[in-house]
Amino acid sequence: MPEQARQVTHTPLDSAILRTVLYSDLFDYALTLDELAHYLIGECATVGDIRAQLTRSIWLRDRVCVIDGHVAVRGREALVQRRRERAVASGRLWRRARRFARVLGALPFVRFVGVTGALAMDNCAPGDDIDVMIITAPDRVWLTRAFSILLVRVGKLFGDTLCPNYLISERALRLEHQSLFVAHEFMQMVPVYGVEWYARMRALNAWLGTYLPNAQTAWRALPPHA
Repeated sequence: MPEQARQVTHTPLDSAILRTVLYSDLFDYALTLDELAHYLIGECATVGDIRAQLTRSIWLRDRVCVIDGHVAVRGREALVQRRRERAVASGRLWRRARRFARVLGALPFVRFVGVTGALAMDNCAPGDDIDVMIITAPDRVWLTRAFSILLVRVGKLFGDTLCPNYLISERALRLEHQSLFVAHEFMQMVPVYGVEWYARMRALNAWLGTYLPNAQTAWRALPPHA
């Protein structure tokens, strides 16, 4: 009985780790320990805390596994290899994404360009879209949208699909929709142009910390070879 009780008992940190790994699994993505700590849902913990919990918690070990420094849902171990494969495809896409971001950033009324979605996590399959967020000067949202549409058409000539799925004015930096998905999208975004605007936006959306309390800054900067 003591052994059985020990197996079914779990802590709030156990639950947070499992929730985070399950959320990542929705996108077919295995997390590193550092990523797991950064995107930990609803709890604050260090990488050391998480590593120790993965080792000592029988409840957690029954549900997740650690392979080559990556954490995945048990039974989904193949995601570790898939992550490696998608990192290669993402590396190719990053070079083109950076060129698009530079064109957008050269516009005098564009304040910020950030890469979002699967590419931000190096989780793209060949042919995936390049998702971006754009912050514009006041009263320049529609002009920026029109230019973005033109750039989308140019991109298609080269086999790329540019998706400006977040386009907002600098007057509207407070995000209206508050959810785990929005919080994750924002905190995994890679700032490419106008990094200071990312910091301003993070400061104006304190609610992000409710979902991802460890994520105080962007997860990473622009890949060095992108």
